Amino acid sequence: MALDTTRFFTFRNMDALLQNFPWKKKTKSAIEERLYEESEKASKKPSAKNYSEGKTKMKVLIVSDTHGKDENLEAAVYKEAPFDLLIHCGDVEGREIFTEALVDCPCCMVSGNNDFFTDLPREEQIELCGKRILVTHGHYYGVAMGHEEIVEKTKAKDCQAVIYGHTHRPVVEEEDGILVINPGSLTFPRQQGRRPSYAVMDVEEGKDLQVEIKYL
Repeated sequence: MALDTTRFFTFRNMDALLQNFPWKKKTKSAIEERLYEESEKASKKPSAKNYSEGKTKMKVLIVSDTHGKDENLEAAVYKEAPFDLLIHCGDVEGREIFTEALVDCPCCMVSGNNDFFTDLPREEQIELCGKRILVTHGHYYGVAMGHEEIVEKTKAKDCQAVIYGHTHRPVVEEEDGILVINPGSLTFPRQQGRRPSYAVMDVEEGKDLQVEIKYL
């Protein structure tokens, strides 16, 4: 009597059957890709922290790359006080609490590539007198090679300006309709002359942002 093999599963048949199950197709990489897409969608939602409630005019001190050294930060703060907001573009290196205590105003700080074990956010979207601004360290966007990627990200987030650090070189310029600002470094400047630098930004409702690079 011949054996009816159609009534039995072989390992080969079982594998073929499993390949057709819906859950089999959801591989780890596919799930990770979906999570990444959802994260990207969430990051593009038009939400920004408003630091200018009740204000139509602000003075903002912008610093970056202090690398745990406070002397020049203190000098810049004392020179420019009073001001309404301090923005630090990263590489604070454990001096977050000191920085907040140093100034008599709110602080917006993001993490840099040297800020290990920190709770600082990777970047922030903020609103100042009707202007939406992206604050980031910049190393995720290849700023050492140029501004193309960071400008595209700023536009995608519906911001009119981006403030970044990382390169230790001061910049104020407009690219493709986006104002690009880098205050340079107060501790390890790399531009010609190597003077410690920071930026002061004047914000007024209904007017363009005014930014000046200053040196110690």
